[in-house]
Amino acid sequence: DNLAGIVFLNSDYMSRLFKKETGQNLSKFIKQYRMEKAKDMLENTNMKIVNISEACGYQNVSYFCQSFRECYGGSPQKFRNGI
Repeated sequence: DNLAGIVFLNSDYMSRLFKKETGQNLSKFIKQYRMEKAKDMLENTNMKIVNISEACGYQNVSYFCQSFRECYGGSPQKFRNGI
């Protein structure tokens, strides 16, 4: 909704347009982008996980960790320790 408001489009229309142009669901694209950004921060910074979560647009760190686990098969802390 926020993104649609920025570009002055209805959110449903914008989602359909994005999928038509890219073949990918907008919400999945955003989640994938956020997870890649989080992965990069875990590899290249010493930021706390709660701060990485916030920087990637997650207000709830538990939900961020759950999403990270679904994407990469382990928690952000385990990912960072495994590097």
